[in-house]
Amino acid sequence: MPSTPTPTPDKKKKKKTKKPVKKGGMVIESTAATVERLESYKSVEGVMVCTRDGVPLSSTMDDTATTIFIEGLTKLERQATSMVRQFEPTNEILYMCLTTKKYEISMAPRRDHSAIVVQSRKKMHQINKQLQT
Repeated sequence: MPSTPTPTPDKKKKKKTKKPVKKGGMVIESTAATVERLESYKSVEGVMVCTRDGVPLSSTMDDTATTIFIEGLTKLERQATSMVRQFEPTNEILYMCLTTKKYEISMAPRRDHSAIVVQSRKKMHQINKQLQT
C-alpha cells in the first residue's frame, strides 16, 4: 500500500482578518477606522464621507458645513472629471486638493463614495513650527 504523506503544519500562522461589513457597496469598518484616524490629527477640522451623488454618509462637522462642502465639492469633482475626460476619455480623478486662506480641503473620489478632509491651514503652520524647533 502506498503511504500518503502527512501534512506538515505551517510554521507561520496566517492572521485571520475580519470580513468587513458592506452596506450600500461601502466597506463600513475600514471607512470608520480611516475617519477616526484622520480626525485624530490636530489640524483636521472635519472629515466627511458621501456617496458619489453627494448624499452624506458620515461627517464630523455640523449639518450646514457638511451640506456646503459636499454639494460644492461634488459639483467641482464632476466638472474636473469632465475636463480631464475631454483630453483622455478613460482618465479619472484620483485626488483633489483645494487650498484657501483658511483651509486645505482634500477629496478622494472612489467608485461608490468620496472622502473629504478639511484642515485648518493656521493649525498646520503652528504644528510645523513646533516640529522645526
